Amino acid sequence: MRYWCGDESRVGLKTEAGRLITKKGVKPIGIMQWKRDNFYLYGLVEPLTGEYFIWEFSHLNTGCCINAG
Repeated sequence: MRYWCGDESRVGLKTEAGRLITKKGVKPIGIMQWKRDNFYLYGLVEPLTGEYFIWEFSHLNTGCCINAG
């Protein structure tokens, strides 16, 4: 029997709001929206042997994990 541990993570850029000066109690309105580029990493490792697999996806859903195996 082999024991595997898995995890997934999204890696990429996101819009940074930064700081704007406004009156107290007034929420700032940001006019800049950067394009969001990201990808997902899904990995498995067997702690006993150190054997591992890593997959890279443009998105991550059930279909990706079923088709990757």
